[in-house]
This record gives sequence, C-alpha cells and structure tokens, in this order.
Amino acid sequence: MTDQTTADILGAAPQRPPFDAELIPVVKAYAAIMPRWSQESLAAYRQAGPRGCRERNRLI
Repeated sequence: MTDQTTADILGAAPQRPPFDAELIPVVKAYAAIMPRWSQESLAAYRQAGPRGCRERNRLI
C-alpha cells in the first residue's frame, strides 16, 4: 500500500471560474424568491411532509 493522500489521488482542486457580472441579477432574483428559513419554519415545513410541501409551493 502506498502513502498517497487524497490530493495525490484526486489531483489539484479545480480552478474557480472567472467572476461573471452578468449573473448578479440572476442571483438577486433567485434570492428574492427563496424563502428565509428559520429553525422553526424549516421544522414545520419538514413535519408537513410531501402534502404540505406541495400545498406551500402552490401558494407561492
């Protein structure tokens, strides 16, 4: 067995793509429609199960 690290096996991490300023409106629009989850609301959403999820999504 060789003494290889994960980095040796998988290689270098991929480089980060260049920043694309045209995506800013897309990211802002996505953030605007996503709900702000709190610990309480997330727990209630999970407890509602699939039926509750569909019901909530219908209201959005």
